[in-house]
Amino acid sequence: MVRYPSQNGHTSTETFREWLKEGWAVRGCNRLSASERRRYSERLKYEMSIIEEKDFVDYFLIVSDAVRFAKRKDIGVGPARGSAAASLVCWLLRITEVNPMLFPHLVFERFIDITRMDLPDIDLDFESARRSEIVDYLVTRYGRECVSQIGTFQTFKSRLALDDVARVHRIPKYEVEQIKDLLLERSSGDLRASATIEDTIAQFEAAAGVVERHPKIMDATELEGNVKGFGVHAAGVAISNEPITGITAILEREVKKRLIQVVAIDKYDAEYLGVLKIDLLGLSALDALVQMCRMIGKPASFLYEIPIEDDLTIRGFKENDVVGIFQFEGRACRMVNGSVRPDDFNEVCHVTALARPGPLHNGAVADYVDIKRGEKQPHLRHPALEHITGFTQFQIVYQEQILQIVREIGAFDWTHAAYIRKIISRKLGDQEFNRQWERFWEGAKTIHERTDFPPIDFDLAKSIWGDLTTSGSYAFNAAHSVSYGYIAWWTMWFKQHHPGVFYAAMLHRADQKTAGGGGAGGASNTKASVTSKAKLDGQVIMLRDAIKHRFRILPYDLRASDMTWKREGRRGLRPGFDQIEGVGPSMAGKIIDWRDSKTGEIDWPDLIQVKGIGPKTIDKLVGFATAADPFGIEKLDKMIESVKADLPRLNLPVPNHTAVEVPYERGEDTEIVWLGVVVHRNLRDIFEVNRARTGEELDPSTVKHPELNEWMLMAGYDGTDLLSIRITRWKYPKFKKLLWKISLNEDIVLVRGVKPSWRAAREVYVSDIWVLQP
Repeated sequence: MVRYPSQNGHTSTETFREWLKEGWAVRGCNRLSASERRRYSERLKYEMSIIEEKDFVDYFLIVSDAVRFAKRKDIGVGPARGSAAASLVCWLLRITEVNPMLFPHLVFERFIDITRMDLPDIDLDFESARRSEIVDYLVTRYGRECVSQIGTFQTFKSRLALDDVARVHRIPKYEVEQIKDLLLERSSGDLRASATIEDTIAQFEAAAGVVERHPKIMDATELEGNVKGFGVHAAGVAISNEPITGITAILEREVKKRLIQVVAIDKYDAEYLGVLKIDLLGLSALDALVQMCRMIGKPASFLYEIPIEDDLTIRGFKENDVVGIFQFEGRACRMVNGSVRPDDFNEVCHVTALARPGPLHNGAVADYVDIKRGEKQPHLRHPALEHITGFTQFQIVYQEQILQIVREIGAFDWTHAAYIRKIISRKLGDQEFNRQWERFWEGAKTIHERTDFPPIDFDLAKSIWGDLTTSGSYAFNAAHSVSYGYIAWWTMWFKQHHPGVFYAAMLHRADQKTAGGGGAGGASNTKASVTSKAKLDGQVIMLRDAIKHRFRILPYDLRASDMTWKREGRRGLRPGFDQIEGVGPSMAGKIIDWRDSKTGEIDWPDLIQVKGIGPKTIDKLVGFATAADPFGIEKLDKMIESVKADLPRLNLPVPNHTAVEVPYERGEDTEIVWLGVVVHRNLRDIFEVNRARTGEELDPSTVKHPELNEWMLMAGYDGTDLLSIRITRWKYPKFKKLLWKISLNEDIVLVRGVKPSWRAAREVYVSDIWVLQP
């Protein structure tokens, strides 16, 4: 076990207790009421006893020391990550900024398994640009010979395999792009995640055609999923009390002109070798938040002062104003948030847990929304269960709720509750879960003897256990929901209170080279008078959102523009030189240095004086910087209007709803005709979905028409909002070829379908679809 360096002759335990006393004062625990002080004190003593008994004290000191260094140096540090947020000790040691006493549903034992001796995981989010400073601090603290970054094996993903094979065999890029445009999306846990190229070629004629013309492209199927090389892990750092070279071999890798010492060990190797492994993760959302703080003259720690009770912030979530909001921009989270319309910070956290495949598809989201709005009465079965699930509208949403249920209702000791946690986290499936039923029933029978709650009969216990079995396959970690709920809340706070700062920072984060465009075109089943494509990206969507909030996008100005986006005046956003295609940070810096050295009038042609800029580059700069709409903000609107004008002539239906006009609420079946672009396309398989959700194989004999196993979920965008577009397995075969010919973010798509009365979501079930392009 790695030991923390002695402080003034104190033992680690003495230092641990001293730091906790300091934390008690810094966090204001002395100012609590007598009853609250007692509650905090009892919890602290409990956590300390476990940490000290298990000899984890040095681990907590090492992590706390690193985090406190970062906070002293004004390096952005996230509020928490994962189950560490459930620890009062972590909060008092300033490792986290989440006070678990404010969130009774956070379970400390989810963080430290009291039945085992392995170290808990304390993962940390840092401002990515300054993460290296923390590594350097650890080197000075423990010695270069005792600190090393963790190595990682890089594997060939499908796109990388295709690109490498195409380069070696000189296969034209445009040919390879045809396959890449059709690649099936699979999670890394899918059984065929490493056969994506093979399956794509088998399914799509266009991909098979590329193989016929260039047979060598099939070499990519041999590479896919195999190890490509050995690199530096993005987060892992190993610390030892003795030179690491005496424990394991090291390698050296050059990263950004720095020589990095790397060891090839994982968490389990580290424990076996007596080496401490900690993860220092970089988070781009935190980078943007720290930039916002500095733009208003505040340190990074200002984030921790933002209150979690704020009318403007919660209004932003309630109105679903979530463009740019951490974790809420995605289709699922936006849809759930629009349905839930959260009333407080806790509900914001619930949304991040509800917006997952399990709750979305098993009805938990719909029940949550209906019960919250009073449109449905909760199924109240027993006060002991309601005591645990009442704060989530009587739905089992979190893993911690499952642990509470087996502990409080089933009388599981922590050894067996920990095993339930293992079944959940490792997705061991229903069969493994159901092996614990007898133990649960034995405990449930005695609940009235152990508590003030009434008895539970066999049928009720079986019903509750059935809910646990189902929920266990998808329930989310509550501590992580709260941790990342804070980051979402902080982002929304800036959007509501300092919108100019918010947009400047978020545009810098979303910065992509958008000029030019192009892309592979797909075939269509009709024609319209469209003369170009409606290329979309994150920066364009952010700019459109800024305009929606009454901001003006200012033109380029040689004197006023800076490196990147900046706020100008109350409602102006000025682009930077780095946003111009062909101009990187280095060239942008040279332009600014040259500009600042000039005192008289300057014009774009004068940039010829800048080293590295020639006449052709100036033509590009001028063409982009002086264009009426250099970022293509209005392009989508023009494309939609152009297509819409042609629809009557083509005898096609005219749109009757924009995305934002499609209701979230239940009601009557509503016919929807919609026009926009597809920004996301995901092929689903009923058997793979069931396997991922439950860990069990779905018996085809129980499925009506099992051969119709595939369906597709797409996200559409028309400038007003995202729209969920569902092509059911009954419709998918009819539209399969057409769907895969859609160029994402570019082709204009006309959809006709129904918003079902029973769906509490902004979603259309497709009956007809047309792709409209040149």
